[in-house]
Amino acid sequence: MLVGRPPFEGNNAIEVCAKHLEQMPKRPSKEADVPSDLDEIVLRLLAKDPDKRFQHAREVEEALRVCTGATTWTREDADGWWEEHTVAVSEVLHSQSSQQLTIDLDRS
Repeated sequence: MLVGRPPFEGNNAIEVCAKHLEQMPKRPSKEADVPSDLDEIVLRLLAKDPDKRFQHAREVEEALRVCTGATTWTREDADGWWEEHTVAVSEVLHSQSSQQLTIDLDRS
């Protein structure tokens, strides 16, 4: 919830799934005040090509540890952010349809 919304939105689950398959998400920095190095981490986490993603959680942890602002953001800052934004985050998460959908991604 870095920018206050999911990376892809649509009118229904099919549209959202199609966007996940075919579109790159917008850079978080285009929608919020996000440092460029965090921008790159998020885009790498969402990469379509699995080989371009982080291969291990430790890689993500290390990238975040050296990220701009990593030493200035405290547990208290995080707790305050969640306290302030919990309702908004909950609304975004619950605004999505609760339908169950199975999609076969085999393109052969």
